[in-house]
Amino acid sequence: GETNNDHNLGPILLALALGLLVRRKLFSLLPYTVWILMGGMIVGFIFSEAPSSFNDGLKNSTQNWIDLDPKVLKTIFIPVLVFASAWFVHGHLLRHQIWQVLILSFPAVIFSSLMTGIFLKNYMPYEWDWNFSFLLGSILSLTDPVPIEALLKDLGVNEILSTLVETASLFSDGSAIVLFHIFLIAIEEGPFELSEIPITFVRMILGGTVIGIVLGLLASYTLRLILND
Repeated sequence: GETNNDHNLGPILLALALGLLVRRKLFSLLPYTVWILMGGMIVGFIFSEAPSSFNDGLKNSTQNWIDLDPKVLKTIFIPVLVFASAWFVHGHLLRHQIWQVLILSFPAVIFSSLMTGIFLKNYMPYEWDWNFSFLLGSILSLTDPVPIEALLKDLGVNEILSTLVETASLFSDGSAIVLFHIFLIAIEEGPFELSEIPITFVRMILGGTVIGIVLGLLASYTLRLILND
């Protein structure tokens, strides 16, 4: 009934409470991102094994979040998190490290995805084809810039190294997502010709870059107006 409806805010409030808790010095032994991961695993285990521990409202809202379409997360939440990380990147340091960042973000990610896919195909006890193995490899090779940024700040890492790791993580997100979509299209619509793969990769990268620059300039201009108001 309506009395058991928390409008899907229960898991968010629970996550916020967990975040505030692990930021205290009592939990300083490990980075707080690790504690949050462990806390999420514990909550997920309790929800799956002992759902009666949750009241009806929290149980329903948690199930709604579990059933949420992944495209909603990718469209609404991920851009906000990535934008927040990109906003604080030091531009002058990035210009001096751009070649290292590009090497880590493109050739390294492609190599990692392919090697992971080869391992999954040859050594995992499943009958996965090559396209699915490389699809999963592109997912597993993806780095998450949000917890990385938080961890580097907690550890007080040198600003030059911090910028390199943060920006490489951000850029590698883009290249891994492009690889993911290439292999997803190959699964859904049939395999590519071998010569089409690098062309498709470059086209998607360049298209995303142009759109990103335009939207970034618009966002920067808008935020400048807001901050100067």
